[in-house]
This record gives sequence, structure tokens and C-alpha cells, in this order.
Amino acid sequence: MAVEGAKYNIKCNTIVLVAASRMTEELFPEELKEKFNPKYVAPMVAFLSHESCPVSGEAFEAAAGFYGQYRWQRSKGKVFAQPDAVTPEDISNSWDALTDMSEASSPSSMQDHMMTLLGQLNSDDNSGGSGSSSS
Repeated sequence: MAVEGAKYNIKCNTIVLVAASRMTEELFPEELKEKFNPKYVAPMVAFLSHESCPVSGEAFEAAAGFYGQYRWQRSKGKVFAQPDAVTPEDISNSWDALTDMSEASSPSSMQDHMMTLLGQLNSDDNSGGSGSSSS
């Protein structure tokens, strides 16, 4: 949404919030409910919604007076040579490779992401059946 909205000067950010609400009331002990009052999320929402906000396509945490930025990282993952033959079992059996963040990248744009992805898909290592892959 941030990429598509940019041409119209529309910004789109994500808030990862931790707050006591009706949805989370059973998760917070009574003594912490005021500390995690949803009103403490509001300043981040207001700032990210304002036209002077300098960023788009980012993620921020707001919780009990804490505010910080999250960063999108992408695991190296795994390419299956025959995507039409991939099964849920193949995904399950490859879970460690799919979620290994030791060689994570941080794409800064959709173009950056697509270039990396296309490079992986076109890798010389990409051969074999549904279980064969490059990582």
C-alpha cells in the first residue's frame, strides 16, 4: 500500500501495538491494565497519520509509553524448482530453511525485493523436482 500510495502522497505505516483492551483483557493482570492503556498508542497513531510524518512503508511498536521501529527482514528462504508441485509437506519439511534469518536481507523497496527474488529464482542452483531447490 505504501508503494502504490506514494504517487498520491499517501503514506501507509504499520503499528505493532501492545495494549490492554477487550480483546486482550484476559492476557493482562489487573495491575498492568492501566500501564498498557490504549491511550498510550494514540501519540504514535497521530504522528504517523500526520502529513509531516517523514516515512511510509515502515512498522512501529507502541506500548505503555515505549515507541520504537520494527524493521522488515526477509529470510534467504528456499526456491522450489517446480512451484506447481510444491506441497504443504514440502513447506513443512523445509521450514528451517524458510525461516532461517542468519542470511536475512532488508529490502528497502519493492524493486529491491523483486531484484533479489528474481535473482534467486534464476539462480544456477535452481534445478530438480519439487523437493529440489536453491536456498
